[in-house]
Order: sequence, then C-alpha cells, then structure tokens
Amino acid sequence: MREGIRRLIAASKGGEVFARAQASGISWAVIRAPEENYDLPHYQQRNFWRDVEQPEIGRVIPYPRGPFMAAELGIEPRRRAPHLGEHTAQVLERDLGLDPKEIAALAAAGVVR
Repeated sequence: MREGIRRLIAASKGGEVFARAQASGISWAVIRAPEENYDLPHYQQRNFWRDVEQPEIGRVIPYPRGPFMAAELGIEPRRRAPHLGEHTAQVLERDLGLDPKEIAALAAAGVVR
C-alpha cells in the first residue's frame, strides 16, 4: 500500500493528491513553502500578511500575522526577524560569559559571525 501511495504522490500535483485524499476520507495536507502562500485567496481574505521594512536589504518582506484574528489582542510582528549572526556577540558574552577578546577571536577564525 505504501508503494502505491508513493507512486500516486510522485505522479500527481499536490493539489490533486489533496483533493483525492480528502474525497476518500483520508486526512491530508498540502505543505507549501512560505512564499507559495502569499497569493492564496484564504490568506489574502484574512489580511494575513503584514509588510515589514527591511532597510538593511532595501526591501519590504511580508510577515505572517498571528494564527487567528482578534483585534483586542493586537497580534502583529513588532520588528523584522534578526539577521544571521546579528546577536551572536551579545549571546556569547551575556549568556555564555565569553569576553570580547574571545568573541573577536572566534569571529576572526570564522567560527561565528
């Protein structure tokens, strides 16, 4: 049975497999990359995406709002996500107790950003 399901999935588009599985009473979900969700009517109707400025890269990035809509809760992204390595020095110093010279040596060796 698993081999049959594997062949069916390999030969079909995600939406087709989802529709056939649902019609047969099988729990199924389509897993998409985040960028594949931007234009879906469901998310557009819910006003799910909020544009957040990314001045470091000169772009606006759509961020997801909360998993449900509730004006009273005010669930909104407060800021952009951190860039890779943006807080490394603070974490190494504050949380792990490394001194700035040790952190600089790690950065120079390419161990951390």
